Amino acid sequence: MHLATTQARLKLVSIVGMEGIGKTTLAKEVYAKLQCKFECRAFVTLGRKPSLVATRLDILHQVKPQGTIPLNGTEAPEMNQVVTELREHLVTKRYF
Repeated sequence: MHLATTQARLKLVSIVGMEGIGKTTLAKEVYAKLQCKFECRAFVTLGRKPSLVATRLDILHQVKPQGTIPLNGTEAPEMNQVVTELREHLVTKRYF
């Protein structure tokens, strides 16, 4: 598949707003309705000071439960390691 064709098909939706207005509830409803249309899917919520490594590990373990990077190890994995495994796993899949 040509890279430009792949990029044209990618979509991103951001939900922003003040605390307590139902952003997470809205996101969960959309996820619940659309998740069956995707081969791989993950749902994560972020706090005020999210850990990028932990967030990406959470995504990896949701889309690839048999992932080779441990979720609760004594040593934090490198960001590149997590990104590489995610990218390799999702490259041929439709994901949400």
